[in-house]
This record gives sequence, structure tokens and C-alpha cells, in this order.
Amino acid sequence: MERGHEAEQGGFGAVYVKVVNTVLVMLLAGLCLVVGMAPLFAVAFGVGDLSYWPGYIIAAALSAPGLAAEFAVFRDHPTLFSANALSRRIGIGRNGETSYRPEGIADPYVRVDSSVAFARPFLRAYARLFPRALAMGAMFMALVFCFVYDLLLFMQTAWGVAVVPLMVVCMVVAIQSMLISLVLVVECPNANVLTLARNAVLLSVRRIPIVIVSIVAIGGYLWGLASAGLLVLVFATGVVAYVVWASARWQADVLLGRLAEARID
Repeated sequence: MERGHEAEQGGFGAVYVKVVNTVLVMLLAGLCLVVGMAPLFAVAFGVGDLSYWPGYIIAAALSAPGLAAEFAVFRDHPTLFSANALSRRIGIGRNGETSYRPEGIADPYVRVDSSVAFARPFLRAYARLFPRALAMGAMFMALVFCFVYDLLLFMQTAWGVAVVPLMVVCMVVAIQSMLISLVLVVECPNANVLTLARNAVLLSVRRIPIVIVSIVAIGGYLWGLASAGLLVLVFATGVVAYVVWASARWQADVLLGRLAEARID
């Protein structure tokens, strides 16, 4: 009886520690993301005027390395561990056999014995991924700039309203492609940037329903920032970033899973 009670207490204690660690990691994730994406947050809170939309786009491009570093820590953090990410890194074949980590797939960005560590892995990932993530951000944000510019031009014509939905879809695809490209940069840090960008565009139209989840999460986050800025910034930034990463990673899994299987075979 006493052993059963001790086992029950031990199980509750493990769950409690897991919950507390998860909350701490999410808070640290939000803080690190605010620092890593400082250009975008600075423009959003400092300018706060959408008429300066080119500034937002430039700031978003400069903030891409911070988002990539966040994705890297999400990928490997033991508290937020993903079974899919594990299977790709150690190489699970079609029949479930364990093999080596597929060639070209990045080593873990976070030590397996870490519990709530986030800042140091984030900074290491930021330094490692900075040039390639910045290239991805610049590339896709340039596309977004073109789409927004064209949208504003079309809206000045009598028939331009008919083109608005198409331009909005193009912007969503470009932004989602950038998110997927950052996932690919994290997973395949030595692959050709243009190849990753092309694959990201192709993957952005796969598993479309998850894109809606990402849009809803980002939309709710922006509404929350406008309503209760500091509270949402502290408590929701990490959670929303995780949802965005999970949606982009799920789309990228279409490619990454095949790469892992091909290299094992």
C-alpha cells in the first residue's frame, strides 16, 4: 500500500516537474524570440503605423535569424521533444529499425540532458544559422514587398479589387515558404540555400489546413498584442512561436522524412 502511494506521488511529481519545466521553457522561448527578433518588435512598438510597411518588411527580414534559432531550439529541446524530429535524426527506417543519423541532417542544437536551458542554445544556434537564415528572410521578404506593392497599385484601379484575394494568397504563401525554409535551414544547415528555398515554396502548398492553424495563431497573437501588449508579449510569444514552428515543420516533414528514408536505404 505504501509502495503504491509512493509510486503515485512519484508519478505526480514527475508530471508536476514536466509541467513547470514546460512553462519555464515557453517563457524563456518568448524572451529569446523578442531579443532575436528585436528589429521587428522595435518597428512594431516604436512605429506602430502600417503606412511605413516597407520598414516592417525590412525588419522581418532582419529578424529571420532569430526565428531560425528559435526553431532550432524547439527542434531539440528535451522538454519539448518531438518524436518525428528524433526519428529523422537517428534514422528510423521503413521497418522501424534504428540506424545512424542521416548525412546532412544537423546535429542536435540542445544537449539531451538540458531541462530548462534555452538562452545559450538559442545564441549558439543564432550564430550558426545567421547568414543562411538572413538570406532566406531577405529573399522571401523581397517577394512580400513586391506583392504588397502590386496590391497597393491594383487597389488604385477600378478592377483592382478583384486581384486582392490573389495577392493576399501570394503573400501568405511567401510568408509560409519563409517559415518552412527556416525549418529546412535548421535541419539541413549545409544544403544549398536556393535549393532549400525552392523546396520550401513547393512544400508551402502541401498540408494546407495546418497553414490555417498558423494564420489563426498569428492573427490571435497580433490581436492580443494590440489589446494587452506586455501580458501577451511575455506569456504568449513562446507558445505562438511553437505553434508556427510545428505547422511549418509538419509541412517540411514531407521532404525530410523522404530524405531520411532514402539515405537509410
